[in-house]
Amino acid sequence: MLAWSFNRDFEAKPGLIERRDQRLRVDTAQKRRVRAELQALARPQSGVDDLRPAFPHSRPIAGVVDRKDETHAPKVAQ
Repeated sequence: MLAWSFNRDFEAKPGLIERRDQRLRVDTAQKRRVRAELQALARPQSGVDDLRPAFPHSRPIAGVVDRKDETHAPKVAQ
């Protein structure tokens, strides 16, 4: 069961994503580029920033927005 996922860059321990990519033969950066067009469909989620204070050096990921901070959410044409 997934109890928590990374919501910001630099929340994962250094090397964790790179080792996962190598082991599973995936390229996280490539997947992010391919999925960039989906950002317009993203909706704010609850809890995205709940652990933010524990990761002071983390950076936001485009399209991943906490419901409490909807002012930064992408605008979607209706």
